[in-house]
Formats: sequence, structure tokens, C-alpha cells
Amino acid sequence: MGICRSGQPFDRLRTGFALRFNAEAKRFYERKKAKTNTAAATKALAHKLARACYHMLKENKPFDVTRCFA
Repeated sequence: MGICRSGQPFDRLRTGFALRFNAEAKRFYERKKAKTNTAAATKALAHKLARACYHMLKENKPFDVTRCFA
């Protein structure tokens, strides 16, 4: 079972905002896209952002770009 769609609509919305407004997220996406395809790169970025959101809520800390995309 591979990647057949690029995820839930919220994932696509979240990654779209990250790509437009965050240079580190765009760099991560372009690096993944060069190795795989667009859908896999979108899914990888959405997964990374979802993990960051989870840890922000769990640890009650603000978003740290350097920690997320280091």
C-alpha cells in the first residue's frame, strides 16, 4: 500500500501555509520532492508538522522552527 493521495484536506492546507510562509519548510519539501514525488513530499511535511503540533501541545511550548527542521 503506497501513497495514493496526498492526505487529508487539513494536511494539504497546513502544508500549503508552511510552504508559503516558512523558508525552512519549503527547503525540506524541495529536498524531499527531489528524492521522491510531490505526494510523498507533501505527506512527509504534513507528518513532520503534525509531530511538531503534538509536542507543542504535550510540552506546552511555542513552535520552534530550528527544532522542527534541524
